[in-house]
Amino acid sequence: MNRRTLCAIALTALVAAGGTACSDDKGTSAATPGTSSSPAAAPGPAAPGDYCQSMVQLSRSTRELGSKSDITPADYAKTADQFDQVKAVAPAEVTGDLDKISAGYRAISKGQATIETVGPDIAQASLHMTQVNMEKCGPPR
Repeated sequence: MNRRTLCAIALTALVAAGGTACSDDKGTSAATPGTSSSPAAAPGPAAPGDYCQSMVQLSRSTRELGSKSDITPADYAKTADQFDQVKAVAPAEVTGDLDKISAGYRAISKGQATIETVGPDIAQASLHMTQVNMEKCGPPR
């Protein structure tokens, strides 16, 4: 399996994981991270909508990465950083997956791994996130 194919598989799994739409009962978009849909929201654990919205944004970013004909080490490093940022609002069920994906992309960016060596682990973690996202965020819309 070549580099592009493995990368596409791993990123496709992530796109499925993050392709959920977060909306309220009226069909409008959920609040973006850092904002609140209620004026007196108390600080505390991140709301599921924060995570879902972060995954939608991450999905868009990884789709862009997957569409590039030449992915640079800097691209992989930026993607690893984005996974680390999502971890701040992620449910406990996916933090290990986010760590695994981030570590894989970071290793590629440093020349310590290739997509062939970490791609299967990234794909597996992405598929697990898809299952959790279906529970937390609902099906893609």
